[in-house]
Amino acid sequence: MSATATGLTSQAGLIPVIKFLKRIGFEDLVKQTVPHVRGDNAAYQLMDVVLLTLVGVVGSAQSIAKVCAA
Repeated sequence: MSATATGLTSQAGLIPVIKFLKRIGFEDLVKQTVPHVRGDNAAYQLMDVVLLTLVGVVGSAQSIAKVCAA
């Protein structure tokens, strides 16, 4: 693939990371390990927070504040 490909974002390299986490059952592992249930009216569920934070760090976010600002 050429470095001049169109239609890609700077985060396109995170797609394999997300697919890998799904393949290994990361969501089920988190749910089994962290028995925390959020209410139905919560803006984000625990798994969303864990996944977004992990992907942010893998994607080179330098702090939690950078993950939240993205």
